[in-house]
Amino acid sequence: GGGGPTPEYFLMPIDPAWLQANLPNTGKYN
Repeated sequence: GGGGPTPEYFLMPIDPAWLQANLPNTGKYN
């Protein structure tokens, strides 16, 4: 997918700290 620590980060286990740090930046989870 792109935009994360892995090529398809939304398919991978997401670290809660990473998610909270990146959610406002990516908007991909909204």
